[in-house]
Amino acid sequence: MAQSIGKRFKVRLVGDVSAAEWTSFVEAETQGRAASTRERYLNGFLSFIIWCAAKPRQWITDKTIPHFERDAAARKPKHRQRRNVADWRPELIQLLVDSAGWHLRPQLYVEWSTGQRVSAILKARLRDIMLVPGKEQIAFEKTKTGEPVFASLHPAAAEAVRDYLKRRGRLWDREGPLFLTKTGKPYNMANGLSGHNRKAFDNAKVRANAVRRRQAVTLCRQLRSQGRTSEAREVAGQAWADRKLMRQITQHWFRHLLATTMMAMQAPVRVAMDQAGWLTVESFMGYAHDVPEVRRQIVDRLPILASRQSKTG
Repeated sequence: MAQSIGKRFKVRLVGDVSAAEWTSFVEAETQGRAASTRERYLNGFLSFIIWCAAKPRQWITDKTIPHFERDAAARKPKHRQRRNVADWRPELIQLLVDSAGWHLRPQLYVEWSTGQRVSAILKARLRDIMLVPGKEQIAFEKTKTGEPVFASLHPAAAEAVRDYLKRRGRLWDREGPLFLTKTGKPYNMANGLSGHNRKAFDNAKVRANAVRRRQAVTLCRQLRSQGRTSEAREVAGQAWADRKLMRQITQHWFRHLLATTMMAMQAPVRVAMDQAGWLTVESFMGYAHDVPEVRRQIVDRLPILASRQSKTG
């Protein structure tokens, strides 16, 4: 966003830009985008405007602060795009992680364990992680909300980071970025994300899908040779669904997955919020998705149902 503003208004002072010019700029930047995408852009843009207008800066006056008509429905967490995280089984997650490059694999473990955004993970420094057994933790000082997050690391994630650091080297540079590209260079975070990181993740998905296909083909051949054709069709259908799901997955799914998993585990809401950095319960619930099997178990334990079952028995 900062680059777009600089390109549009060049060397002009922020206070000299009129409200109409700001409005025209935002409309051009969000033209053709979905309502939810526009709302997210406005959240970031207005945060910048408010920061410029706040003391001690006060670069922008009330007359030049732009006003936008907001889409209340698109801003509600329950209207966010639903992700099939409940279908993202542990074996598929493991397959994806195992298919990732040596430099990406520890990142995915950290995302799975902390639910943190990619931008925050790539901004973490070497000194931000503690790998003492039993006290594994990582700090994210630069997050989207502006609030630091101190997240616990799963032992498997900590072990993956240890293996990565052995190959990464340069451990003396405590202020350097924790995660580097495959060539050992810092990620380019000019726009908040990195194309190198996204490309590595896409390659991991391609490799994971190739492995999933080979697994299904081998098993289907075995079943057909035994005359179990109906089971072979089921295996083929599940493999097709898994590969389709794998193509849809993004790294942000890990954030939804953590919320969904913690809710299914009936973890205290405060624990889940502190682990991933959600500031409100509404934000946490917006990321959590329904797990039908868990809901079924809870419904089956409702007291009134147990009472009726005992009477009919």
